[in-house]
Amino acid sequence: MGSSSAFAAGCLPTVTSKLSDAAKFAATQKTGGYGLNMWVTYVDETGKVCSVITTGTSGANAGNSAWLGSRVISAQKANTANDFSLDGYAISTANLYSAVQP
Repeated sequence: MGSSSAFAAGCLPTVTSKLSDAAKFAATQKTGGYGLNMWVTYVDETGKVCSVITTGTSGANAGNSAWLGSRVISAQKANTANDFSLDGYAISTANLYSAVQP
């Protein structure tokens, strides 16, 4: 980490900003779910956590505005996608479903 940056070496502040905007937009969409706030975890290619974003209240006042268990699930999904991605071939956890079926 550089002295002027709060981001890990492989983390890009522009990605964090765009990811935050996309998460907040997604949270406003009506999809038939519970309509709960969500967590998004961004990791770099080495698995370092770059940022954790919530669509609910953040910081010291966060409380339970989003399920805390979902924060862990978000981190696990980011880690899984990173673990099974290769240079030039990134996958999402959704794409793992068919690959792991018997």
